[in-house]
Amino acid sequence: MRNLLHRSFAAWICGTALLTAATDAYAPPAAPRIALVIGNSKHQQLGQLRTARNDAEDVAKALVNLGFQVIPKFDAELGAMQDGLREFSDKLRSEPFLNALAVFYFDGYGLQSDGRNFLLPTGFDAERDRQDLDKAAIALDGEIIKAMGGRAAGSNVIILDACRDDPFGQRTGLAQVDDVPPGTLIGLAAAPNTQAIETLDPKAPERNSIYTKQLLQKLEKPSPEIDLEQFFNIVGNNVYEASNRKQKPRVMTSANVPAMPEKISLAPQSAKTQVSAEELALWRRIEKSAAACDFEQYLKQYPDGEFADSARATISSIQSKNQVARRAFGDLPQVLRAHATQSFQKELAETQARCGRNISKSTSDPKALLRFVEMRRRLGGWVDGFSRPQYPGVGRVSYAVWTTGEREERRAVADRTGHARERFVAERSAWTVGPEERSPFPNLRVAQESPPSAASRREIGDDEFRAELLKAQQGDMNAMFRVALIYERGTHDVDKDVGEMMRWLVLSSSLGNGLASYKLYRYFAEQPVSYAKAVKFKRLAGEQGYYGPPALSNRR
Repeated sequence: MRNLLHRSFAAWICGTALLTAATDAYAPPAAPRIALVIGNSKHQQLGQLRTARNDAEDVAKALVNLGFQVIPKFDAELGAMQDGLREFSDKLRSEPFLNALAVFYFDGYGLQSDGRNFLLPTGFDAERDRQDLDKAAIALDGEIIKAMGGRAAGSNVIILDACRDDPFGQRTGLAQVDDVPPGTLIGLAAAPNTQAIETLDPKAPERNSIYTKQLLQKLEKPSPEIDLEQFFNIVGNNVYEASNRKQKPRVMTSANVPAMPEKISLAPQSAKTQVSAEELALWRRIEKSAAACDFEQYLKQYPDGEFADSARATISSIQSKNQVARRAFGDLPQVLRAHATQSFQKELAETQARCGRNISKSTSDPKALLRFVEMRRRLGGWVDGFSRPQYPGVGRVSYAVWTTGEREERRAVADRTGHARERFVAERSAWTVGPEERSPFPNLRVAQESPPSAASRREIGDDEFRAELLKAQQGDMNAMFRVALIYERGTHDVDKDVGEMMRWLVLSSSLGNGLASYKLYRYFAEQPVSYAKAVKFKRLAGEQGYYGPPALSNRR
């Protein structure tokens, strides 16, 4: 087959694209919703896409059901796509939609050229149009982001379900976006430079692609408790499992903090959570945990719960981070390798030590409580309490630990049959008791011993840094990159720390973040004896779909 692409035109044809972005500001509760949905199946030269229009039609219906005003464009030529973008942009800048939640969805062919991503109209001609893509196709970093940006308030959503069969026989996959604007989320159906699977069984194709099928399932009834970033991480994890781990979607966000607004959900604005008070209270205790076992315990209690998919996605992320960590640090110089390894082992040990402390069992089941509290005996302080025989048959003393938010609270709780007054002394260590907390045993008084000093209670960084650090500890590669930049710059009340910067960069790179790999390339390129490592990370960044900014890239 004749090579239709010039050597300098390194383009890779892809399949579907849904794009979602968000600004820094929090959207008001009554924000309007608007979406532009494009689905291109009937291409004149590139061949037909079986599910592209189906996907777009179904997504449009799902968004209407969620309260969106939808602008549909199916099998659109370039002019029709541009008209849709102009209408979309004009509405977003009009008074009713200034604070809108905006969604752009594209399903059809896309291609990557010199690290930029383009979405193709149905009349795209590779032989004729390849030399001037900016005029022949729609640029992701051009018309689309510009159409959605520039508002003082509101949120935008951008996702790319790419890529599928490549009619040119070239390498497939979209590129990682060079510069994601602050507050923007971009979802790829497959990791950069990898191919998305349209169907697992060509003999029995389904109506929708694997990615859009999972997206539609979650759009049927999105939880108001799940924000945008969580939502798309869940979709990605479900795609990974549904494809037999052959297709791994990617969520990309800004390198700046904060990356995304919180508490913005795709659920209808009138929707109220249907979760029980007990399940919601349990989730609130564990959602800020970096211990996979906490989420595993949640799944044991609520295997089909409101947050079950979120728990599974978090477990998968934590496990991926821990699996790549040990071998990843081998790429660092000896001093930095020792620092990164020691920091990771300390973090892992602390996480394992806290494992299960966020799960408090119901006191209505004394045997379950006993099984839980026997797991934890390392406590601080002492308990002075009078226990009535509330739970006949337990007949022994046990200890339990609770945590509230990010502040660990250690408590010794005693239960003993009979009417004797007992005093129990546990290991001495600093601990605090929040006034809002209540013991599950109302007849016990919890006393404080050796209160920590103000210095020992001081947490590193501001609220934004701690939020990013938690995401990084839970396995979010984008958060790892942002944490690394904070350590590099010494912002957010954090001291500069090259060792921590490198630790988080290496972890982010090992999980597939091309930005982190490119950052490592730039770092090692400046070291006199690290040329080989620099070359390795530059090559890795390209394999991960990131080629650097125009000023630094040799591809532009």
